[in-house]
Amino acid sequence: MLPIGGLYVTDQPMIIRTVLGSCISVTLFDGTLKIGGMNHIVLPGSFVGNGAYKMLDEKDPRYGVFSIEKLLYEMKSLGVKKENIEAKIYGASFMGTKNQSINIQSQNVDFVKAFLNMVNIDIKEEVVMQDEPLKISLDTSNGSTEVIKLKNEHQ
Repeated sequence: MLPIGGLYVTDQPMIIRTVLGSCISVTLFDGTLKIGGMNHIVLPGSFVGNGAYKMLDEKDPRYGVFSIEKLLYEMKSLGVKKENIEAKIYGASFMGTKNQSINIQSQNVDFVKAFLNMVNIDIKEEVVMQDEPLKISLDTSNGSTEVIKLKNEHQ
């Protein structure tokens, strides 16, 4: 079970899970080598403002800019070639009102899509911007994912 800001990559058959509210998760899978991974991103990450230097120094995987890069690095360190990666994205659910002044959900989705596009990895599936939190399971033996919608206690 991945915690907030966690990530995990393996070449062993197992189920990797996480629960997402406004956060977003990327799953990567190489069907040839049967290697899979998942992350749990809180925020895209910003290089402006007071927290930028701290974020850069720590390379905190809660931020998408570091999390996806590390996820790809871990996949490649196990022999995965980028052209064999299948990506899926999940989460960015509306946990409160949709009229929030800062739309974290949209920022998370836009960031993940832009990053994956920048590194030329196609998104094969997406379940984002829902009204319910999601429980995501990745089966690393075959790359299949299970998405379970949970009850939104805030609505």
